[in-house]
Amino acid sequence: TYVVTGCVIKGATSFENDSDGHSMPVPKAFFKALIRYSPNSTYGTWNAAAFYTEHRSYDSTTPIKDLFVSIDQLEQLIGLDLFVNLPKKVGASQAAALEASTRIWW
Repeated sequence: TYVVTGCVIKGATSFENDSDGHSMPVPKAFFKALIRYSPNSTYGTWNAAAFYTEHRSYDSTTPIKDLFVSIDQLEQLIGLDLFVNLPKKVGASQAAALEASTRIWW
């Protein structure tokens, strides 16, 4: 399993001081992207999932599937290519399909 976790600070409007007194932006959002290889999976050998959460309160009844996005969507939101070497590993067409997938496999 490959996992990328991070936060979005671009456009931050709120700041806090760290323990050394330096001003640090409060993230606007958080994200996690996963790609897994599982040769025995009923969903295929390679699967992908991504989550994007704004830094705000969520209702306790918010289903996790509401926070689910494709890796392509996540990369557009954050402006980064998270799995740059994926096409070399699985081939260009398989990488494109994985990154566009919105199938929930968990």
